[in-house]
Amino acid sequence: MNRLNFLTIGGATQDITFHSKEGVLVDNKKDPTKQKLLGFEFGAKINVADAGFSFGGGAANTAICLARLGNKVSVFTAVGDDLAGKAIINNLKKEKVNTKHVSVSELRSGLSFIVAHKSPSGEDHVLFTFRGANEDLKIDARGYEQIKPDWVYVSSLSGKNWQQILTKIFALRQKAENYLAWNPGNLQLQAGLSRLKQYLALTDVLLLNKDEAIELLVPQLKGVANPRKLLPLLRNYCPGILVITDGINGAYAMHNKNIFFQPVKEVKKKDTVGVGDAFDSTFVWALNHFNKDIDLALEAAMVNSASVVGLPGAEEGLLTKSELLTEM
Repeated sequence: MNRLNFLTIGGATQDITFHSKEGVLVDNKKDPTKQKLLGFEFGAKINVADAGFSFGGGAANTAICLARLGNKVSVFTAVGDDLAGKAIINNLKKEKVNTKHVSVSELRSGLSFIVAHKSPSGEDHVLFTFRGANEDLKIDARGYEQIKPDWVYVSSLSGKNWQQILTKIFALRQKAENYLAWNPGNLQLQAGLSRLKQYLALTDVLLLNKDEAIELLVPQLKGVANPRKLLPLLRNYCPGILVITDGINGAYAMHNKNIFFQPVKEVKKKDTVGVGDAFDSTFVWALNHFNKDIDLALEAAMVNSASVVGLPGAEEGLLTKSELLTEM
């Protein structure tokens, strides 16, 4: 398979992760979009078992994942004119990602503060995001034409102009006649199907976790929470390949009328930050590498995301192409 040319679009941040056993998980099944809550004693001083400092953001994570898999990768994102912004760009350059089209904003660079919680069932996290410069993302039409991507991967978009940005991305994509994968962010999901259906109809690969799928489909759910039942509902809006990840319960995909399933790989959890980005971008790459074999694409995505879970941060565990194929 020839080397693919990817363009990733979305956020880039510096990440600070605190690991703690002090939190309490609270069941909240009455709200399908907030089924579990993580609580700490109000006014308390919480001990942190370990802290990590790394990089993240949807566009950056997926760009680095795809670059390590041997692809040519460019990124549209925005950083501040500050030390954090320079560090984010240098980290991308170190991974051989083209940063020529990264916007530099007057706003401060994005920052994510992550609370990683350990419990008997494993570890998960709550992520607090300061979007900062990510809200000042610019879509460089001339740069897009210069890059000539085979695939465009769109992650979470922030800021009040997100829909204008999304409309421009899809217009450029249609003109160029390339492929597009999309993992909508919080603002997009909150906007609802009425505002998103025009984009969903033009999406080649739609990537969601189960909570995101539920939030997108809330008006018509009627108690449905099983990915096998969520996928046909999504099919009403998106004719492309559909993917729903369900944490430790595995991942599902739908192609035409067929539903595929891949269980999780057994691995000791170290950090779940970035695992979704690793899974989704690896799936898109593997679709091409394995000639649309959905089972193999899901397996490759699960292997790479398991490697990310096993190491701290969103990027440290990402595998190279040869490492990934050896693990499969």
